[in-house]
Amino acid sequence: MLLCSPRPHGAPFPAAVAYDGTVRSLVVALKYGRQSPVAGVLAEAVAAVATGMPRADVVTWPPSDRGRVAARGIDHAPLLARHVAARLGLRARPLLARCDATVQTGASRAERLRGPRFAARRDLRGVRVLVVDDVVTTGATLRAARAALLAAGADGVSCVAVAATVPLGSRR
Repeated sequence: MLLCSPRPHGAPFPAAVAYDGTVRSLVVALKYGRQSPVAGVLAEAVAAVATGMPRADVVTWPPSDRGRVAARGIDHAPLLARHVAARLGLRARPLLARCDATVQTGASRAERLRGPRFAARRDLRGVRVLVVDDVVTTGATLRAARAALLAAGADGVSCVAVAATVPLGSRR
């Protein structure tokens, strides 16, 4: 049973807020400005959304490409996931490995839809997983993460992002 379903407002996965204004500045500060304290602020919003989702046993994240992490000087993904996990009273674990160096930032919509490829690092039978990401645009990254975790036997996979590029005010 897949636990990630499209949001009514058009974003492919649940997100705490729209990716604009102050939130965009905070995400950029975390990813590119090495402002690690920002992860705690963003995690508050994600945890609030995640509390209304199916219960998870563990929190994980889609891993970034090593080259991007080296260039940025920070790996924001596990930092964010660990803050969310702490607020939910869960463990954060690196359950995914990246199989390619596909970069979503700055890619065209068609390129984004192809998305990255991931593989689970271990057997996940009996485990319910929450995947935390920073920004969801097409949903390709979270779909790839979910597919890899389910292929490894996860009992359920929920996905949530800090922000969505689809305006939250466009709900119908």
